[in-house]
Amino acid sequence: MSEEIKFTEEELKSLGDLQQAYQRITNSYGQIALAKHNLEEQEAAVKSEFENTRKQEQNLLNSIT
Repeated sequence: MSEEIKFTEEELKSLGDLQQAYQRITNSYGQIALAKHNLEEQEAAVKSEFENTRKQEQNLLNSIT
């Protein structure tokens, strides 16, 4: 049989700290992804508004000339 491996308290704490760090990083990536998604939606809305404003401008110029 293989020997049983025993970890010291310090090693266990270090492993726990690493797990917590990875969890924080994963949460941060999730928050960044959501923020990016929201920004992309806002960008699309502003682009649409810009295009509508351009069309209004063109219609006004066409009616004036």
